[in-house]
Amino acid sequence: MLDSLRKTGAKVLTFILFGLLILSFAVWGIGDIVRGPAASNSVLQVEDTQVPREDFDRALRQSMNRIEQMLGQPMDMRQARSFGLIDQVLGELSNRALLDQLSRDMGLVVSDDQLRNTVHEISAFQNAAGEFDRVIFEQTLLTVNMTERMLLDQLRRETSQEQINAAVTEGISAPESLANILYRYRSERRIAEYLLLPRSGIEPPADPEEAALQTFYEENGSRFMAPEYRSLSYIHLSVPEMTAEVIISEEDLRAAYEERRDEFVEPERRQVEQFILPDEAAAQEAADKLASGADFAAVAQEVTGTAPINLGSLAKEELLPEIADAVFTLEPEQISAPLESPLGWHMVRVGTIEPRREPGFAEVRESLEQELTEIEAMDRILGTAGELDDALGRGATLEEVSNTLGLAVRQVEAVARSGQDPAGQEVTGLPDTGPFLREAFNLESGGESLVIETAGGNYFVVRVDAITPSARRPFAEVREEVLTAWREQEIDRQLRERAESLAQRLSEAGDLAGIGQSEGLSLTKTEPLRRDDTGSEKVPAAELTTRLFEAKPNGVVTAPAPDGYVVARLVEILPADPVNDAQGLAALRDQLGAGLQQDFMAQFIAALRDRYDITVNQQLVDQLTGNI
Repeated sequence: MLDSLRKTGAKVLTFILFGLLILSFAVWGIGDIVRGPAASNSVLQVEDTQVPREDFDRALRQSMNRIEQMLGQPMDMRQARSFGLIDQVLGELSNRALLDQLSRDMGLVVSDDQLRNTVHEISAFQNAAGEFDRVIFEQTLLTVNMTERMLLDQLRRETSQEQINAAVTEGISAPESLANILYRYRSERRIAEYLLLPRSGIEPPADPEEAALQTFYEENGSRFMAPEYRSLSYIHLSVPEMTAEVIISEEDLRAAYEERRDEFVEPERRQVEQFILPDEAAAQEAADKLASGADFAAVAQEVTGTAPINLGSLAKEELLPEIADAVFTLEPEQISAPLESPLGWHMVRVGTIEPRREPGFAEVRESLEQELTEIEAMDRILGTAGELDDALGRGATLEEVSNTLGLAVRQVEAVARSGQDPAGQEVTGLPDTGPFLREAFNLESGGESLVIETAGGNYFVVRVDAITPSARRPFAEVREEVLTAWREQEIDRQLRERAESLAQRLSEAGDLAGIGQSEGLSLTKTEPLRRDDTGSEKVPAAELTTRLFEAKPNGVVTAPAPDGYVVARLVEILPADPVNDAQGLAALRDQLGAGLQQDFMAQFIAALRDRYDITVNQQLVDQLTGNI
């Protein structure tokens, strides 16, 4: 909660489903998740609750799309890993699975009526009059590539989670006194008048004597340092390199195909059209018209006012369970009897039927070979990493291990913590540069790391052969940099001294306009400023707002600006009274309350992590994210 206050507002995480905002929880990371085997089609499992690969893939793509929109450029899977996005998504999915399992254990049930009401209340499914519109509903589902079953399953899960959230956070709210204090603090505004002393008004200083420049160099030596460089030896176990060495025999490929034939089966799919009616009587009336030979599309138009919706080609498990069996008994062009689901009464017509298909060995051979090769490579890497760790643990050197295990010892002559060599060029070919260099620069000279796993199942061990300490670059090499820095500092000094002189005159005379006129400077008045107006266009200097809120009435302050220096006087303080802004105060109190609820819910999630076992199918995650 204190963290929320420091940031002057709670951060509320929400799941957005077509405009329906559903309260979420802080992600507590996945450090306590066991990364091991799980159900073959599940990326994550909590007791009896499984998270299928489709849910992970969808959540990851949505997260990547949000970041792409913020960055304004595409994002690849490598960047997603470096941003920690994959672990973040796994953490979020594990939170949901924890609540799903708790809901199952508690026997929470979401009725069809609750689901129907929830669907009708989603604004994205409503027309301009604010009423549920079935055509908009079905078109929206088509647009986002979501079936009715997927939507209802998601709503059923999220509704039960909301019930748990409501029970856990019931009665938690922010005290009114706290909201009043924070409102007054945040909403107070201040107005100042100021003069801007432009940097261009300072005459460029004459170059100093060489001795003075040398003295500046000595006094500011830290500004002209070469970084520390390290000479390294390392062994890298790389999955891509190992993959190139793996050969899967034809016999093993055929055996794997026979063992996993069911995985390659493509289920029967049916082209489905439907229209939905609100009650059984209307559905039976439509069924009677269809039975008498009326056209399906014409009846849909007559009874609903719109054409039937084409749901596309669907497998049985993609349909609502209440209608799936009946639909999959129909012949091509046959129309169903009225079928009831939580969404209403369905009239369904089946079009083209794509029969169940089992691809032959030749059809799946290439993808199967790639998968088995990657699995074998990762197994070999894991085994070699264990042997490497054992050998080093017995005191063997990298060179001795190289001979016994046939592993290459690679060298880097000199690399800085930034990854550059002394010429300023990027050192290429390093294993997972970030963790590798962090480890290398945490070791003493002659020190050797443990065998460390990095992203994608790669491993490395690194030894520091020599350290070249950070040192001041020779004066002759950086003389022009020193001269530029001296000039900038001299201009800054003159600007600051002139600003302080004007501030002293203002404190004594009190006439900022007169002082500005005598100096050829224009007087400017700020808009009413809030405490957070530090980087906006309202102020000429970022530090000015902070200093104005530290000043007393009519106080004089100075602040450096990007293009000069500012001399300002605080001319008016506009206090904030929460009595005059009941809506703003209520919003702030709600925000603080949401922060408290979020903190409490996060603790509840942490307790569930202690209660339930969470297992991640890391092999499947790596396959889905290309991390192999």
